[in-house]
Amino acid sequence: MKVFKRYAISLLASVLLVSLIFVFPVAAQMQQQQRGMISVDLSSVRNDLAKNLNVKAEQIPEMVQAPVGVAAQVCDKDANDLAQQMQSGQATCKAKTTSQALNQIVLRQMGSSQKY
Repeated sequence: MKVFKRYAISLLASVLLVSLIFVFPVAAQMQQQQRGMISVDLSSVRNDLAKNLNVKAEQIPEMVQAPVGVAAQVCDKDANDLAQQMQSGQATCKAKTTSQALNQIVLRQMGSSQKY
């Protein structure tokens, strides 16, 4: 029984070590991708966003930072092109439509910029 316990503990330790070796690089890469944000100009969809969020258009920020996927969708741009622009500097695009994800981003930014 003692041999089995030692074997089990050694096996568990090995599995944990191998997991850490593979998990940390993946987690670091995911965090790096999340940092990549696109500046989205909301001027042409400001009224739509205000209607969707039930607020005045003046309350909608002029720009928000959005992940590449959201920016590509609302700006009608290719995500790969935006990602390349992001690699070479700050990427921007002008929103042509809204989405649920963009609504949430705008709400978060409005919440953080308002004083309660």
